[in-house]
Amino acid sequence: MAIDRNRLLWITEVGGNILLVDAEMGKHQVIHHFEDVVNGGHQRDLLGLTLDPNFLSGKGDNVLYVAYAYKGEDEQEHTKIVKLTLDKTACKVEKTEIVLDNLTSFTDHQGGRLRLGADDKLYYTIDN
Repeated sequence: MAIDRNRLLWITEVGGNILLVDAEMGKHQVIHHFEDVVNGGHQRDLLGLTLDPNFLSGKGDNVLYVAYAYKGEDEQEHTKIVKLTLDKTACKVEKTEIVLDNLTSFTDHQGGRLRLGADDKLYYTIDN
């Protein structure tokens, strides 16, 4: 989950959805759905989400990063990190880009936090 500069919540949901929630208005909408997410069970599914510091600032693109578990061609579970670029209203994904793929995935103690550091690097926690 992340909170943007407009105090809207960005939530990862079991089943592969990213939701945009306006808690004050009591409204929510699905912004994106990942078809290849492994859902159900322990610590799988959508794992981490973080917003670029310039998200909704008018400076650059509206970018968010998501980590999630998926089943690879080898039928094993893996984790990937993707970069989503949203339109100016942040209501529609315009571009999806894989940042890292084929990371080890676990069914317990997965970790999965994403954060952008003060050094503008993307950090991801993983455990086994």
